[in-house]
Amino acid sequence: MIILNWGRIACLVLAATAAAPAAAGDLPVALESSFEAGWTSNAQDGPGGSGSAYVIDSHTLALTAGEGDAMLRAAFGIEQTRYLSLPALDDWLARARIEAGIGLGPDTRLRGRLDLFYEEQGNWAATGLEMLGTRSPLFTGKAGLRLEHRAGQALLGLSVGYEARRPGETRIEADLVPPLRTASHADLFSAGLDLAHPLGRHATLSGVVEWQAVVVEAAEQALYGRVPGQLWRIAGGIEIGDGSGTALALRGGADMLFAGLDGIAPIVLPYARAEMSLVLVPGLTLRGSLSAEADIGDPADLYADWRLRARAGLMVNPLDGLSLEAALSAQQRRSAALDVTIETEWGASAEAVYRLGPLSLSGKLAYRRVEGLAGPYDENRLGLRVAANL
Repeated sequence: MIILNWGRIACLVLAATAAAPAAAGDLPVALESSFEAGWTSNAQDGPGGSGSAYVIDSHTLALTAGEGDAMLRAAFGIEQTRYLSLPALDDWLARARIEAGIGLGPDTRLRGRLDLFYEEQGNWAATGLEMLGTRSPLFTGKAGLRLEHRAGQALLGLSVGYEARRPGETRIEADLVPPLRTASHADLFSAGLDLAHPLGRHATLSGVVEWQAVVVEAAEQALYGRVPGQLWRIAGGIEIGDGSGTALALRGGADMLFAGLDGIAPIVLPYARAEMSLVLVPGLTLRGSLSAEADIGDPADLYADWRLRARAGLMVNPLDGLSLEAALSAQQRRSAALDVTIETEWGASAEAVYRLGPLSLSGKLAYRRVEGLAGPYDENRLGLRVAANL
């Protein structure tokens, strides 16, 4: 693909540009590359999907300057997924990130981040007589600031953020119809206040108040059905760890949804997050996670989803550099306003990872079953991945 080739050329140019100062020790440079090859039984990720071999390659170039109270880091990357028997489903992504941090005093620090993404996703569209490939572009920009201040033993954080989602016009293979946009433009604003305070040597209490708002122009609301709204989240929790690898983090509270349109009543949903790591014996660890939260950033029902996720895995390290993990997972997405289950998924996976210095080799076998409004389907996936961090 021509655009992707230009992206690769840009990364090579950036690497060559950074090589000179890096050689002099002025600008540390890191290059991360990975290649994955495998097979999936459902490349379309939906009912009636077909099997295909696939290849994923990802490359990221990172440059870092400064240390201590002042730091600047920039990263540029590209990623492409190719399906050998279904090229219409090929995807690619270009991304850039700039992070900066500066100390404003002995107990105060300010951090900022800017993320830019451009991606094109391949899919299929039914035209009555045949299935034709489609390509849908999406530009996403994110910016955020976080101020942290330590007052005694307590750590206070204030965060603000902005995200812009700008889907482009979907193009249909053979240009049978003019390109058209199928999703609305949206802006997401956010702010949060959090507090953490140690409780003894091995525990920390925390609390958070977050606000999010989705803004959609009236014309976009009428054309695409996207509903603007606000989300308020209030939660508190505790983190416990003994320093040996065993740890527990719990957080619970409520998500309150307020629609930007008349006729939709406020909704209160439970919010929870839990993570657990338990070292059974040296080299054998049980890990688990659970989350339940509302999502207004990218909802399936165009207003707000409530998502439940759970995962449990057993990890063993039989040799130095080798880790094996078997895991079970489940997740569900529900429409917050309609109280309808949109999709439920169960899965199981087994993965082996071997690390040798900056190189790693991994293999993964996974199965998942999805049931929902679009109909049930299954996917089996086998992948081998090689990664290098130089």
